[in-house]
Amino acid sequence: MKMEEQQIEIAVHGERKRASAKVLSLVDLSTLRLKQLSPSEPIFIKGEPVRLFFNFFDHTMTFEGSILEGGEELLISIPNTVVKNLQRKFERVPPPEGDIHLSFDIASSRIELDFPRTSQFAQVDQEEMIFSSVFDASSIQGLLEQFNQVIAQYAEVAKIRMFREKKPETFEELVVASGGNALFLPDTSRSFPSLEEAEGRRMVVDEELPLGDSDLFCGKKRGELKSWLLDLGHEGILSELVMPICYREYVIGVILLQTGIGRGMPFTLQVFDICSEFASILVHSLQQNGYFAGGKRQVESYEPQIVNISASGLLFTHSSAELASQIGMYSDLSIRLTLSSRPMQIACRVMRKYHEENRAYYGLQFMEMKPEDFRYLFEAVYGRSFTERDDRLWEGGAKPPEVVL
Repeated sequence: MKMEEQQIEIAVHGERKRASAKVLSLVDLSTLRLKQLSPSEPIFIKGEPVRLFFNFFDHTMTFEGSILEGGEELLISIPNTVVKNLQRKFERVPPPEGDIHLSFDIASSRIELDFPRTSQFAQVDQEEMIFSSVFDASSIQGLLEQFNQVIAQYAEVAKIRMFREKKPETFEELVVASGGNALFLPDTSRSFPSLEEAEGRRMVVDEELPLGDSDLFCGKKRGELKSWLLDLGHEGILSELVMPICYREYVIGVILLQTGIGRGMPFTLQVFDICSEFASILVHSLQQNGYFAGGKRQVESYEPQIVNISASGLLFTHSSAELASQIGMYSDLSIRLTLSSRPMQIACRVMRKYHEENRAYYGLQFMEMKPEDFRYLFEAVYGRSFTERDDRLWEGGAKPPEVVL
C-alpha cells in the first residue's frame, strides 16, 4: 500500500517550529510531497533542514530532509533510509542562534607548585617503576653518590641546584627554566648545536636563536650570545651542560656539568643522555619521598562547542586530550549553561563518549535543574511552551518505553 493511501500523518520539525502534515505523494525515491493540516501551521522556507517523525505499527520512525518548496504544500527531500527513532525524552536540535554559552570547571591532574613553570609537560607516574642500568633509585643519597661517581669520568664540575628556596639567577638557569630545554655546549668556541646535531633531544638549538640584533633570546641579542660564549671560553670552560630537572610543567632545579679547556674531552651526546636519565630518576625518587607534597591541584575551565541540545541533555565537543582523560562514561559534571544572558547551573552525567579525528564528543544527560530553568530552556530550544503532552510523550510523539520490573 502506498504512503498516501495509508493517510500517514507526519510531524515536521524545523528550528523552533513544528507542523503536522499528511502525505500527498511520493514524487520519486528522493522527494516527498506533504500538505500541512492547518493553515495556521508555521511557514517553512526553501533550503531549511527539517526532521520528520511518523508512526509505523506502533513504532516512531524518523528521518531528516530539507525543504525544496515551502507553503501549504511542502516538497521535501528524503534520504534512502528511514530509521526507528531513538528513545529519547526530548528531541535533540541544533543550538539556538544567539547568546548560548557552555562552560564548566574540572580539577586538573596538574598541581600548583612554587617552581618556575614552562610550557612543556613531563608526565610522572608515581606508581610506575623506573628501571636503569646505571642508577639505583632505592635511596636519594645513594642515587646522588652514584651520579657523582659516574659523571666524574666526563666532567670536572658537577652541581645540582634546586629552585625550592632560591630561584634561577644565572643566564644559563634562566634559559633552562624559561623553556624547559637543556643548554648543551660541547665546545664553547662554537655556537649552539643544530637541530640535526640534537637528534631529537630536548635542548636549545641554533635555529631557535635570533637572526638579527633586533630580536632577543632570554634578554640577549645574537651578538651578546656570541660574547657570552667567548666569556665562557676565557674562563677556561670547554664544555657546559645545564640539564633541567622537570616535574610536570615545572623546572624544579638544574644539573650543571663543566669541563675545562685542556683538562678533558668535549661533552658528547652520551653525557647528555646520562644526565637526562639521572634527572628523570631523581624526580621519581623525590616524588616517592614526598618532595612535592602540599601542592594545590589546579582547576581547569573549559568552554566547549555545543553540537546539539534538548530539554534533557546536550552533546558537546572539545579537542583537549587532558579533558578526554579525565571524563569517562557516567562521569558527573556541573555545567554552566547561559541562554540569552540567563545563567543556569545544571547537574549532568556523561551518557555517551566517542572520538572523531582529534576531537572527543560527550553526550550529557541533565540530572538536576531548577523547574523554572527547565521551562525557560524548553522554550528557548523549541520556540514554544512546555505542555502536558510533552510531559506525557517522548521524542517525536512516541509513547514512553515500558518499564520491566
